[in-house]
Amino acid sequence: MKRFFALALAGLLLLGCGACGGNAPSEPDTTTTDIPAPTGTQAPPKQSAKQPDSAFAWEPPDTEDSTQIELPEFPGVVFSNEYNKVPTEHGGFTWERYVKATSRGGEKKLFDFALGPNNVFIADITGDGYPDFVYMVSGSSGLLTLGVKVYDYANDVHYSLSGYGHGNGLAIENGKLMVARHNADGVLVPIGELVMADGKLGISGVEAE
Repeated sequence: MKRFFALALAGLLLLGCGACGGNAPSEPDTTTTDIPAPTGTQAPPKQSAKQPDSAFAWEPPDTEDSTQIELPEFPGVVFSNEYNKVPTEHGGFTWERYVKATSRGGEKKLFDFALGPNNVFIADITGDGYPDFVYMVSGSSGLLTLGVKVYDYANDVHYSLSGYGHGNGLAIENGKLMVARHNADGVLVPIGELVMADGKLGISGVEAE
C-alpha cells in the first residue's frame, strides 16, 4: 500500500514538472503608441482641418514704420508689413512696401505691393484650412492699374486675379473677402466674393471679361 502511494505521488510530480517545463514564458506586450511629430517653424501640413473663422484686415504701417502679426496656424513665425524709405543714388529716395516672415530659420521676403497700397487681408482662399495673404498691387504706364493677388504661405504659391479688368479692390462683407470696384464717388463697392476654382482665382457670380 505504501508502495502504491509512493508511485502515485511520483507520477503526479512528473506530470507537474512536464507541464511546467513545456510552456515558454509569456511574451511581453509589444503594443506601441504613436509619438507626436516634433513642432517647428515650418508651415503645418495642408491636410489640417483647422479653419480660420472669417476674413479680416491687417492694418498697414505708418510711414517709415512696420506692423507685425502672428498667426496660430504658423507657430514661431512673425509676419511684418514693412514701409521703408530708401535713398537713391541721385540723392532722392523711394519707398519699399513689402511683407516678410521671420522665424528661427531667418527672414524671407514674401511679396511686395509695387506702388501700393500696402493693405493686407487674411482669409483662407485656397480652401486648405490655413490663412492666405490677399493684397492689391498697383502700377502705372500712363494708366494706373490695380490688381488682386493671393499668397499661399503654407505652400509658397502666388496667385493673381486675371481676366476681370484692372480696377479691382478688396473689401470685407459679412466676414467674407469681396472683390470691389470704385463707384462714381470713388468708394469701393463689393461686386462678388473672391474664390478659387480649378487652381485659379475668380469672382463668385461674375464672369471673367
